Amino acid sequence: MKPQLFVTNAKKTLSLLLIFAFLVITLPSCNRSEPQPTTTQKTEASVPDENAIVGTLSNNIFEVSDNGVGIEISPVCLNNPAEVTITPRNDLPPLEEISITGYDFDIDTDEELAGVMWITLPYDKSQLDPNVDVSRQVGAAYFNESTQEWESVDFRIDEVHSNVIITTDHLSIFGAFVVGKEYTRAAYVQYTIPSIAMRAATLSSQYEDIIREAIEQNMTPGPSALVLGNAIVTDWLNITGAGLNMSSVVYASDFIENISNLMTNLGLLSAIAQAAVDYQSGNNTALYVNLIKNLTNFSVSKFGTSMMNLASVGVFCIDYSITQFANEALSGRKDIYDQAYRLYYEREAKRTAKDWYLILMPMAKAAKSPDELNQKVMAEIDRYTKQFWEDETVVAYYQDEAMKYGFTGGGGLNQAIMDELSRNHKIELLQGLLQPVFGQISRKLAAEQQTELRKVLDELAKQLNTLVTIQVFDSAYDQAEPKPLKSSYAGYIARIAPLAEEVKDKEKWQQVIDNEGKASLPFRILGHLMAGSPNKIEIVSPDEPDNVLKTIEFIVTPPTVQVDIGEQKATGMVFAKGTLNSPESAGIFAALEELGVIPIEEDGHFSVSVPYVATTRQEGTLLWNIETTDFTMEGTWDNRSKTGNVEIGAFISANGVAKEAFSDDPNMEKHYAVWEYDYSYIMNGSGNLSLEGSQIIMQVNFDYSRTGNYTQGITVWFNDHWEPSDNPVIVDQSGDFTASWVYYFNIQ
Repeated sequence: MKPQLFVTNAKKTLSLLLIFAFLVITLPSCNRSEPQPTTTQKTEASVPDENAIVGTLSNNIFEVSDNGVGIEISPVCLNNPAEVTITPRNDLPPLEEISITGYDFDIDTDEELAGVMWITLPYDKSQLDPNVDVSRQVGAAYFNESTQEWESVDFRIDEVHSNVIITTDHLSIFGAFVVGKEYTRAAYVQYTIPSIAMRAATLSSQYEDIIREAIEQNMTPGPSALVLGNAIVTDWLNITGAGLNMSSVVYASDFIENISNLMTNLGLLSAIAQAAVDYQSGNNTALYVNLIKNLTNFSVSKFGTSMMNLASVGVFCIDYSITQFANEALSGRKDIYDQAYRLYYEREAKRTAKDWYLILMPMAKAAKSPDELNQKVMAEIDRYTKQFWEDETVVAYYQDEAMKYGFTGGGGLNQAIMDELSRNHKIELLQGLLQPVFGQISRKLAAEQQTELRKVLDELAKQLNTLVTIQVFDSAYDQAEPKPLKSSYAGYIARIAPLAEEVKDKEKWQQVIDNEGKASLPFRILGHLMAGSPNKIEIVSPDEPDNVLKTIEFIVTPPTVQVDIGEQKATGMVFAKGTLNSPESAGIFAALEELGVIPIEEDGHFSVSVPYVATTRQEGTLLWNIETTDFTMEGTWDNRSKTGNVEIGAFISANGVAKEAFSDDPNMEKHYAVWEYDYSYIMNGSGNLSLEGSQIIMQVNFDYSRTGNYTQGITVWFNDHWEPSDNPVIVDQSGDFTASWVYYFNIQ
């Protein structure tokens, strides 16, 4: 087929390509530590009415804006001009209590939009708290019209112009807003933390170690990732000291584990995202060489895609500076072939920046290793720059076309000339048109890293925004038959305590208990953390708020926590466990086991006795036979204060025998050493009772006396019977003693 003809001057085409290459360097590109001076063309926005901003975008007009609201595209976004309309939307639902003016961005084109775009929106700086960092107050979101909800986006803050700049690869309704730094339950971590995450990673000097640690552990983030993730959240929450500390005393263990895993993932992804930013700035290429070369084996792991994207960013940030290639001057004999070559690529095989982007981006997505990607990219550029020579009739045709422009000569075409012209074209592409393409691919891949980071941030934010409700109730009132007029604590105040000093709205953390003994105290996890992680409900009188009448501890178990303030009356108790470390303690222990249910009377009094009980106790080779007589226990239990007292008395006799063999008679067939104990105890004890969970704890201090002795001797087998020692050692063991023993009783 005859090639399509276009009348274009070849030298003008080359000039336009070079001009275009300079025009597209409007954003920080690979291998440049500082942004280059912008030459971006900007359309004058027309405002047909007060509701819309209208302008035109193309492959050399990249921005439309007015009054701080705008859109900027990249050189790879469009091939043809398209009208952009930015329409304010005041009909959108609020983000919780925050009203947002959204802006609907639309580009009227049938083309697929390529690369990333930047949305600029103003925020109201008059709403800012001057004592709080701007990054902790300004947020951005897009409105999901399907779900009718606001969702978080990737953005940065331009404090100089009071704008947020959103990075996106699709158009939607976007909005910016200001939220106050607060210690209340209404917390908007989801919409402000993404920018904090990148800032924290930038400040971390350890992200290289975090990535290396993950690779060495088969793409599993390690402790250093958790440290960075914790630092990110801590930085956002403005927590001082050791950072975010979710104690198992306050929060359920599975909730803590989930948060910890999310923070660990957050740390690794934040480190990867920051490494991608460094690559684009030409920094830390050593990290690229050292860490990315072995990624092929990890491509299917959880973080393999993220790491491969990072590697691909490095591939597209190769510095194709002019020092890497030496362009040789073309001899006159080659001019006609050079002109024919350029006419072909201008008319028949021309590729725009967008065309290259759409060809190379899928390669980046499909590559299994950095080396594979680099080889495929270079192979495609080589193939493209050499395709002119594949058909001799095409070469001849464009040679004739070149002669129309005054070029003469021809003949002598050889492989060296073809290689040289193709190589020069490749160099021009790498140093010109492909620079913004590579830059956009690396930005797109880096933006995808930001997206992965944001997914974890969103999940973490979701956890931190979890609404928890403390449901206070009075089980005594609920179970009473007939029902009393009102609960014991009706009209009193239930409050969450202790609250951090920074909390200025403490009245929001309390509620008056209604007549049925109920109160509802909602909070979000974030607000709870910022309030100092309080884990107690205090009951106080409205008239005497400093006098705490009752305290109940709770563990945060989303979404609801049940706290019973009912005065459950203990009508009895059953011995569960207690001190058992001596013969006399064994005698008390056996008597308590014998009691069964110990009834507690209406006035709290209890009194029980055990006339006789026997037990045994083994202490190595020493076997005790123990008898307890006249055991008595009497006391009181106050169901309201959950305290009481007790008195215990008993008589205990304990007889023990221990035998030990001699080395010449291990089976004790002829003789053995023997110790015999004969003790009597008079036991008297008094103590206090308290409540711990569902058990009554009895702490008893005993003062007691012991009479008796132990005998040590040798027993010998003589005349077919055992003869006791004829000269035993007898030691008196009488004396007075004290002991403190603890007993636990289950409430009936």
